[in-house]
Amino acid sequence: MLLGTGTATPHPLRAGSGAWLILERGHWLVDAGPGTLLRGAQAGVDLERIEGVILTHRHPDHAADLLPLLFALRARRRTAPLQLLGGPGTAQWLAEVQRAWTPWLSLRDAPVLVEELGATPWRRGDLSVLARPAVHPGGALHLRVAAEGRAIAWSGDTGPSPHLAEVAAKADLFLCECACIEQRECPKHLAPATVRAVLDEAQPQLTWLTHLYPEVDGPEALRAMGPHRVALATDLARWG
Repeated sequence: MLLGTGTATPHPLRAGSGAWLILERGHWLVDAGPGTLLRGAQAGVDLERIEGVILTHRHPDHAADLLPLLFALRARRRTAPLQLLGGPGTAQWLAEVQRAWTPWLSLRDAPVLVEELGATPWRRGDLSVLARPAVHPGGALHLRVAAEGRAIAWSGDTGPSPHLAEVAAKADLFLCECACIEQRECPKHLAPATVRAVLDEAQPQLTWLTHLYPEVDGPEALRAMGPHRVALATDLARWG
């Protein structure tokens, strides 16, 4: 379920980037942009069942709600460890944030286990998280999360990337940013023509375009995708 499909520009109908994954053994939050916890509360998500958080990168529009999440879990006296997965620099970043907000972002009775994703897929049971470097600051990653026989891919925020088609290849669902009108205007984001080229190579089963800035015309972006199965992502949309 998508909890946020917006950008750094506030929007009345779009929270910051985030998605809630419901697996048999537990739930995961992929990105935690501002407003995603509110969207989760609106959708009735159960914070008690969260196993961990996976960040595509550490920019505020993708990570700011990690702070109130930790505060909420502290208030609930969570006793199970919380897993945090992210790109290079995540451990130092979390330590600095927790230090600045001492003691409110440290769980009383459980640790936050931080692992920085690298070339080898991270695994827990049948859950697999493949990460590849994206063309964007903040330790940015492309992600492919596979579990229970299905795979979801995230572009994260990125410019044109040699790794994106690999991560999205034949994915059941591909969440792809489409932030720009023309590539030359924003080299660290994607424009419709660039997204189309990735889809031509990767051939995902279904793509949801997300992270569109206001100047991007959604219907026009969809038309640029040609024969591929593509829709515009919306907050609280459900898949699977």
